Amino acid sequence: MWKCYNPGCEWENGSGIPNRNMSQSQRTYTKPEGTALTLSEKVINYFRDERCISPETVRRFNVTAGETYMPQTSRNVMAIHFNYYRNGELVNIKYRDGAKNFKMSAGAELIFYGIDNVKQNDYIIITEGEFDAMSFADAGYDAVSVPNGASVSSQRLEYLENCYDWINGFKKIYIATDNDTPGVALATELARRLGRERCWRINFPEGCKDANDVLIKRDVFELANCYNTATPYPLESVISASDVYADLVTEMENGLTPGVTLSRFPSLSEFHTWRQGMLTVVTGAPGSGKSSWVDNIMVDLAREHGWVFGVWSSEKPNIARHLAELYQIFLDKSFYKTTFDTNRINRIDIDSYKEFFDRHFKFIDTGTANLTIEGLLEKGRQLIGRYGINCLILDNWATIEHSGSVKSNKHEYTGLALAKTTSFCRQNNCDVILVAHPNKGVNHGGKVRKAGGYDVSDSSHFFNLTDNGFTVYRNPETGLTDVTKWKNRWREIGGLGECYFKYNVLTGRFNEAEPVNTGQSQNHFYGQKITREDAERFATS
Repeated sequence: MWKCYNPGCEWENGSGIPNRNMSQSQRTYTKPEGTALTLSEKVINYFRDERCISPETVRRFNVTAGETYMPQTSRNVMAIHFNYYRNGELVNIKYRDGAKNFKMSAGAELIFYGIDNVKQNDYIIITEGEFDAMSFADAGYDAVSVPNGASVSSQRLEYLENCYDWINGFKKIYIATDNDTPGVALATELARRLGRERCWRINFPEGCKDANDVLIKRDVFELANCYNTATPYPLESVISASDVYADLVTEMENGLTPGVTLSRFPSLSEFHTWRQGMLTVVTGAPGSGKSSWVDNIMVDLAREHGWVFGVWSSEKPNIARHLAELYQIFLDKSFYKTTFDTNRINRIDIDSYKEFFDRHFKFIDTGTANLTIEGLLEKGRQLIGRYGINCLILDNWATIEHSGSVKSNKHEYTGLALAKTTSFCRQNNCDVILVAHPNKGVNHGGKVRKAGGYDVSDSSHFFNLTDNGFTVYRNPETGLTDVTKWKNRWREIGGLGECYFKYNVLTGRFNEAEPVNTGQSQNHFYGQKITREDAERFATS
């Protein structure tokens, strides 16, 4: 496994390898040295003859050229310099040589290219490359480019975080990325984070992959037509057949898309996968380990699949302590001094993984946030826009500030609140994991039984409206923690099932375990452990 953290480079195999740099919010960027290079006639002619971009636009975008070292060729070569300015200050430089090798200034801040050329308009066009932004400028439109292109797997969009306040001021955002698979993936993520309600998609004619291609193969008038015929992203609750045509073709060719699995939990992965856009309810008696189990899931989704989490936890309001517990799970080490001779987390560990946790976990302050369900979902929406979270954790339902109507009709109120939550999931392609206590009925004479979906306090809607439902149960007879899945809405995600964990009290880490035979059924549902075939049958019946 490897990952290159040089700005602009996305070369990696595997994920979750942290670097030792400072966190994004505290990082000190390196400013590139100002260049006194001039724009040669050779470069001007290249833009005009090969790219059909006018000399006036080239000069306005502060393009220069000169000799620079390119790591791909291990020597100095002549390269075009795309100079990234913000408020008149040089922030970064992208270098491009004649062989189409790229590099960016080491340690410099990633921002959109062309910010200083944008006029005082209420719209902006986002393109995938510098040539494309300059092409739209030649056609008379304000456009910027992302600094590092597009990819299918990694949509980190650090530049969006660095420029979020600036770009959030536009009322209408046109997305003009390439027509290929990475370009479509980038467009989808930009629309998700910037808000589909204000995003429009610019499509290019057949045979043209991007804006500069249109300028080269057609003309500036055809590029203007692409802008004028841009299509809005589907309105909320209004979907045409053409809006989902690409998804329809994808499902026809590839079948239904399951979620991702976690390598540390193979038994769980036999009947459940994780995919954005769903509501998952986790229940269990107080003290059963619900919050800690969710923490384990968060850490592994962040480590293996790069998920980013927004976390509101009234169960763990001390964020520093909560972060310490996440460190413990991640490193399988104790954070605190104990009477046991254990391998404790040290300062080097904390510093080494500081950026990883800063990147993947954004905590909502329980003392200052609007703690209604509407307020928490709005905060989640803000976290999607600025940080691109994939999942919002709400822990737990009992401490959310519910409106007065809940006293008169808990069932109706719960249904409306969960409907808003599922709508948030669908509209923003963001998971919500909601932790909820069961009712008092699971406690009979001091003996706690395993709760089911209809045991969650206040309403049967916790079973009816959720996509996935889990119970975390600390089994007194076996000493294990049983995790039972009692609800599965989408068959490609998995089915019903049960798996077993050992809990390490020193590190807060759950590790899968084989079930212990106590002479009684370990299965909450049917008297035997549910198999993969059973789960699939239940999911379709």
